[in-house]
Amino acid sequence: LCASSDLSSIAVQVESTGEDCSEMRSSDASEVLAAPDMQAGIAGTGYLLVLNTEILSGNAAQLVQISSQARMLECMVDALQASLKSIQSQWKDAWEHMAGKVSALDKGLKAHGSCSTPEGELLTCVASGCASPALQNFLSSTREQGLRRWEKAMDSGCAA
Repeated sequence: LCASSDLSSIAVQVESTGEDCSEMRSSDASEVLAAPDMQAGIAGTGYLLVLNTEILSGNAAQLVQISSQARMLECMVDALQASLKSIQSQWKDAWEHMAGKVSALDKGLKAHGSCSTPEGELLTCVASGCASPALQNFLSSTREQGLRRWEKAMDSGCAA
């Protein structure tokens, strides 16, 4: 990487031989491009890129503003990613807990010879206020403490 003293031009050279290119200047571009071993695909190929940066010096204030805004956006995106990861973890825990309870209710329904689904059984209970023997057995085996844990898991998963 080479830069002029007023930063009006920057020269970047990449050489595949691994040799040090720090002494190359933009004035050397014609020599590099005209070198006999500079055929594409051959080991030792070098490339020189010269960038005119004069336009950047006239817009320094705007560039500083844009870079600070980009940094603020980057921080916001990082915070959002951390928040989403936390929400995803809480939702996954709540979903696994819910799936376990629904699976247990399904096994209880099958053990009592019922052909209804856990969702149908819960909907019937909410609509009619009457719980089937299988649902009563499930609720009594879950106990109040288990129902509170279930409620807390679902509440934290949905509130996150």
